[in-house]
Amino acid sequence: MDNENIENAEKEEILTIPVLPLRGLVIFPGSILHFDVARKKSVAAIEAAMENYNQNIFITTQTDSSETDVNSGHFYKTGVLAKVLQTAKISDNVIRVVIRGMHREQAESFTDGNLYITAKAKTFRTIPAEKNAETDARINVLKEMFGEMAIANSHIPQDI
Repeated sequence: MDNENIENAEKEEILTIPVLPLRGLVIFPGSILHFDVARKKSVAAIEAAMENYNQNIFITTQTDSSETDVNSGHFYKTGVLAKVLQTAKISDNVIRVVIRGMHREQAESFTDGNLYITAKAKTFRTIPAEKNAETDARINVLKEMFGEMAIANSHIPQDI
């Protein structure tokens, strides 16, 4: 690692932010998604994000989607820093949220709070692939495979 990269890595900000673990759902940077949230800790995390964290929340996926009562050991450390764009109360204990994924984050640690779970997270650094014929070929294969999967799975929007 050269001196410039070391200096940039030292300047990375670690955020303490509410966590929203999702079951069977993944959000990507740049995508907008809406879904319903019903678990008490998840609703509390959304409310905290709206009130105290500039609408920002760390979204990750559960390791076991059948688990209903989750703690910090039940989800992945890699996730997405997202912005809560809108919330609507559906019933007494269910809210519908609209979320925009901003960028990938890596959780350094999690804390199980009384109301919701928080993470100390920082931006996930990726190294761009080298631009060459092999990389282009791999990208083309991935696009083709994703296209086949999108045709087989009617739940994937056409614009993706």
